[in-house]
Amino acid sequence: MAVASAPSLSHDSSAALDQLLFEVCEELQLTPARYDQAVTRYRAVGDLLESEGSPFRQYHPRIYPQGSMRLGTTVRPIEGPHDLDFVCELSLGHEFVEPMRLLHALYGFLRANGTYRPMTSLMNRCVRVEYANEFYMDVLPACRNGFGNGTCIKVPDREVKGWKDSDPVGYATWFERKTRILFL
Repeated sequence: MAVASAPSLSHDSSAALDQLLFEVCEELQLTPARYDQAVTRYRAVGDLLESEGSPFRQYHPRIYPQGSMRLGTTVRPIEGPHDLDFVCELSLGHEFVEPMRLLHALYGFLRANGTYRPMTSLMNRCVRVEYANEFYMDVLPACRNGFGNGTCIKVPDREVKGWKDSDPVGYATWFERKTRILFL
């Protein structure tokens, strides 16, 4: 029985394909200017959460990117804005906080702010801040997992009306380690 061999690419064809794939990936990513804009905007939310009068200030909120923003793998959707995900981690254990109250407190605080009021909506696990035709920022409130170790956090989930486990920092560390192995 005859078996067809796989087509082979010449070095020139392979290099051209690599270049094409690189260009497609670059086109799908956030531009450096849009990335800087997203960083500026999530830091502005963080500054607001740490400001005088913020109910979150005493819990030292730390806002940081997760998912594709953290991993540098953002992909522009076919239609609509980029979806950028951030965690707002508080410095207290989850056992001291009612999850739905935390989610609604973040939503209410951002809605009470003149800048964020028209851009803010409540989602299942996060508060969304949507910038017209640019991107939206999903801010996931979180508390430290009071019973866990390391980077594990607890996040509120309206569907289950309770806490869900998450570990965006641990996942990013694992992902970065795996990509280093692949590149080596």
